[in-house]
Amino acid sequence: MPCPEGSEYIRIIKYERYDHRLKRIASLAFRNYKGGISVLCKNCIENGDIPSVCEHIRALYPNAHSEPIIFWEMDAESIANIESLDGCFFPEKSTSGDICHYDIKKLNDKLAKKVFDTHCKEVNLFICCAGNVVPFSIKQMESLHAMAS
Repeated sequence: MPCPEGSEYIRIIKYERYDHRLKRIASLAFRNYKGGISVLCKNCIENGDIPSVCEHIRALYPNAHSEPIIFWEMDAESIANIESLDGCFFPEKSTSGDICHYDIKKLNDKLAKKVFDTHCKEVNLFICCAGNVVPFSIKQMESLHAMAS
């Protein structure tokens, strides 16, 4: 299913990428792997067989996430306009068969870090919690860290 223009993309972020010392997500959460950066088309997920972002990730990406699931909701259009990424989002079925999977290509690690540092803000981050999507917060991450320690 093609991702409509102006759609948002989802980037799965492993819990381990949260740096408790610096109280932020590390930019390593948005790096090239095998020639691209994996993202999911939110519109495709919402209109698919598993319309919940959290359940979609759990079902199709068991090795790409940790609990709690954290994801970045990317406004691809504004990022593309600002960072010259127009035409960099390519549909590519995942190894799990997910048709909502895209790769961001033509993006070197330096530009990926710039995009991440500029656009990945707390307001665009979410956590899957007890079947619901809740806004990400530093306070919540610190509480989770304290419980795990």
